[in-house]
Order: sequence, then structure tokens, then C-alpha cells
Amino acid sequence: MPIRIGVQGGAGSFNDEAVKFYAQTRQVSSYEVVYLHTSAAVLAALAAKQINYGQFALYNSRGGVVEETMEAIGPNRFLVVDWYAIPVAHHLICRQEVDLAGIKTIMTHPQVISQCRETLRKRYPHLHFIQGEGDMIDPARVAVALHNGDIPLSVATLGCRSMAPAHGLKIIDSDLQDDTSNETTFLLVSGL
Repeated sequence: MPIRIGVQGGAGSFNDEAVKFYAQTRQVSSYEVVYLHTSAAVLAALAAKQINYGQFALYNSRGGVVEETMEAIGPNRFLVVDWYAIPVAHHLICRQEVDLAGIKTIMTHPQVISQCRETLRKRYPHLHFIQGEGDMIDPARVAVALHNGDIPLSVATLGCRSMAPAHGLKIIDSDLQDDTSNETTFLLVSGL
């Protein structure tokens, strides 16, 4: 039976990339990814024994500590099993039928905005930047909403290259992170 790893992001997210990195480098061949979108949801699923392990972003070399994660881990008890870092490059992602002129708002995780702030100010000073609420804090969840038409066409998100094809979307600009050596550290945790 495969181990179940709950991750902070959705399909095509950096958490998705990180769990694949973990499995490949630690030679884990039988696992199932459970997309939980937030660090709080990962820790709740771990406490309820719905997953064997949880994974979430802890720290980014440009943006610092991931506040969402820090807020979630405070009241929870768990064991740190492993930690690992992956390179992170951000891409502007939107619906297939939208061009750059049609984008008015970028909705993404606040950590992503902090990693891309200077580049976004230079390239897109006219755009409005917002963070999603609840599960929509996850750029992959925003990508699902874009694909399903649940949010306006004028909204784009920032995320991992693999997020666009995972949700039938397109990339309209790439490498928006302020630091070309940008990387994020992830924790793999288990229950007590």
C-alpha cells in the first residue's frame, strides 16, 4: 500500500514538484500525493491520520519564512522527518484565450509576491496584486478556478511551470522571481 503524503499545494504547485523531488532523491517508489492546499489543512489531516506524512514550504531564500506555515505549525505537534530545497522560478499563468493586455489582477500566495515584488513592479506596475483567501491562497487552487471560469478572465496567477499544463492554462511570462538563485525549503513531517 502506498504511503499518503499530504501537501500544502495543488497539482502542478511547487509543493507538487518538491514531493516528487523527495520521492526521487530518497528512492520512495510507492506514494500517493494528497493535495490539501494549505499548511493548516496538511497538519489537520496528519492529526486525523488521513495521511502518513505532510509536506509544506517553510522558508524561501528571497521571501524568508512562510508565514502561513508558521501560523499553522504553532498549535500543532509533529515530528520533522526530512527537509529539502528546490529551485523556484515563477511564471505568469492565465486562461488560454487571454493575452497580456487582458490581465488586470494577479492572485497568488503572499510568499510568491514577496519573491517577485521588484520584477513585478518593473514589468507590471499597472497590475493589481492580491492574495487569495482560504484554499485560494494556493496558486494551484487559483489555477483550478481560472480553468473552471470561477474567477474573472482578467485574473492571472504566478506559479510553477508545470501548473499551466496541469490545469489547461498558458504561461505568458516567465522567470519573474527577483533572485535567479531563488529556492524554497520544504519540511516532511509525521504525526507523533
